[in-house]
Amino acid sequence: MMNQKKRIVLKMFAIFLFGLMFSGCLGMFYPKEQPKPVTRKPSYHVGIIVCRLHEADKARHGTDSYNRGEVPAVKILGYGGKTVDWDLTDIESGKILLEETTYIPKGMTMWWTVTDLSPGSYQVRLFARGGVVDTYTFYQR
Repeated sequence: MMNQKKRIVLKMFAIFLFGLMFSGCLGMFYPKEQPKPVTRKPSYHVGIIVCRLHEADKARHGTDSYNRGEVPAVKILGYGGKTVDWDLTDIESGKILLEETTYIPKGMTMWWTVTDLSPGSYQVRLFARGGVVDTYTFYQR
């Protein structure tokens, strides 16, 4: 009889512990893992890039050099809802070849074609918040 009472008490104790585990009462004995902060980088470059015109609608990263017949496109990413300025400079002469100020509607990405470039090195600069926020250098062959 004593043996049977011990079994019943042990079973009840096991059921009690089982219930505590699933009800969360044992959480004070087992510290919960703190959630790790999630930091995500954009899956594309935010700023100004130069890409091939035929890739401009999907390009998220720039191209550094262009052959004859390829048309570069200056593309601004991540500045929807803002007014930005950009310019195109011939690196060798320091001459500004093109300047543009534009408002980019929210949720939009804009690009401009750059034609008739002679072989050489060029840089585009993006201005926002009163200063240069990004640059991109490319070469026309």
